[in-house]
Amino acid sequence: MNGILLFNKPKDISSFKAIRKVQAILNLKKVGHCGTLDPLATGMLPIMINEGTKYSQYIISNDKAYTVELRLGFISDTYDIEGNIEQVLPSKKIELDDIKALLKKFTGTQSQLPPKYSALKVNGKRAYELARKGIDFELKKRTIKISKIELLESTNQHINLYIECSKGTYIRTLVHDIGQQLGCGAIMTKLHRNWVAPFQNSISYDYNSLEECQIIPIESIFNQSITLDEISTKAIIYGQSINVKQQIKHEHLETIAIFNNNKKFIGIGEIEEYILKPKRLLANLHDQGCK
Repeated sequence: MNGILLFNKPKDISSFKAIRKVQAILNLKKVGHCGTLDPLATGMLPIMINEGTKYSQYIISNDKAYTVELRLGFISDTYDIEGNIEQVLPSKKIELDDIKALLKKFTGTQSQLPPKYSALKVNGKRAYELARKGIDFELKKRTIKISKIELLESTNQHINLYIECSKGTYIRTLVHDIGQQLGCGAIMTKLHRNWVAPFQNSISYDYNSLEECQIIPIESIFNQSITLDEISTKAIIYGQSINVKQQIKHEHLETIAIFNNNKKFIGIGEIEEYILKPKRLLANLHDQGCK
């Protein structure tokens, strides 16, 4: 069994432990996940199964959507409720119009400084490990894009937001920055990942429904595909390049799904000047031939 399982990760468990539990329940040989969720967070966690683990990078880089709850009037070293918390006295009453106006400023392409309590590596060490030991270090800002940010609910103490964003966006940092801009501080108290593209309308399964889960084919994550005849299939399997000018209109493609002469997915390739080159193929294709 190869493919992608969309798992609904529960709260209070790491992504690593979650996928190991799924692996045990379904008796899977090899698994990997796309896009880590902190133990505090819940929601969609794509799990790559067996040969699917070869293609995780093509999901990790995709956009994601979240629903997040902010608690106003507090700050913490981790930017969420699980850190060392301090209360902040707001400089003024927070008005709804002020919140709406501020959210517009956070929409679009921008630079964001990742939190020190993150899994990013600094000189070979995880940032959160250094932070816990009180070791001083600096992280570099990264370019992110927030394509949508909507106010769902607002009270004197909480704000609920819906966010669609690019790879590498730290929602905890966004929450912290919003609190700083509002002048009252804010920490993340809840986080749910609604979806990971291209699975905006797909079902995520929890532990109780895993036995009935539908495995998504690997090839579904690629927008472009090509089907080869028997001779071309054999050439690709043996690492050769082939001319596909008569089959496809694209002169250059960074990634394209490849199907054999029996319309079965065998891997991905790239096209340069109409020449298709194998990029990442499934295992044991030599033994299977073109079947």
